[in-house]
Amino acid sequence: MQPHVETFTIRISEVDANRHLTPYALVNLLQEVAWNHADALGVSVYRLLEEGLTWILYRMKLEVVHWPQHRDTVRIETIPSGVEKRFFYRGFYIYDTAGTCIGQATSTWLVMDIRKRQLVTVPAFVQDTFIPFAGVAALPKADDRLPALAEPVTQRTFQIRTQDLDVNGHVNNSVYFQWLIESVPASSQPLVLRSLDVLFRAESSLADQIVAQVGEELPGRYVHRLLNQHGKELVQARSGWAAVAG
Repeated sequence: MQPHVETFTIRISEVDANRHLTPYALVNLLQEVAWNHADALGVSVYRLLEEGLTWILYRMKLEVVHWPQHRDTVRIETIPSGVEKRFFYRGFYIYDTAGTCIGQATSTWLVMDIRKRQLVTVPAFVQDTFIPFAGVAALPKADDRLPALAEPVTQRTFQIRTQDLDVNGHVNNSVYFQWLIESVPASSQPLVLRSLDVLFRAESSLADQIVAQVGEELPGRYVHRLLNQHGKELVQARSGWAAVAG
């Protein structure tokens, strides 16, 4: 089976002060492509909601070699890469107009019963949809353990806004990426994000306040966690940064 492909031109609202696409905007594009492909296959969130179910992003590992700028055009390809009991895997490749791969991501998804708020085995009608993709070349799964944050060096608090919620009524995954990036301590030299590995442990809602904590694992590499106001861990992550050339 061929990957699902979509092309985007980077808008001014999607870039930062350096005119580069933001991680928050990139994750939104990846979610858009994944949603559209799932919809075309008949297993979108709307379809699952008819069965009292919904998709939940469990983990995403993002790696970017080059960040596109305002008005650049990127091609994003996505393809399912396997189903294991409760885990569904999907990979992404990001290309520039020259056909160079400038980034990639691997993601792990779960299915949740929205009434019981419990995870369930991937339903047969979903598994059957992805049988034709069995055996496709896949990115390595992000299944290694992320390090625990022992000693935070910075901490920030964020208030959840109505616009942060998704169709499931909880905070959109891309918003977590934004909080993770914004909580990284200031550096004496400009840095650019090269990798971000995020593990989602629990959902949050409009009533929550988010505490973002960051610790330095190595120079240019940080360990993150997001907690709610009650101290419950929502997200665990690791980010890698490089100095901006020239």
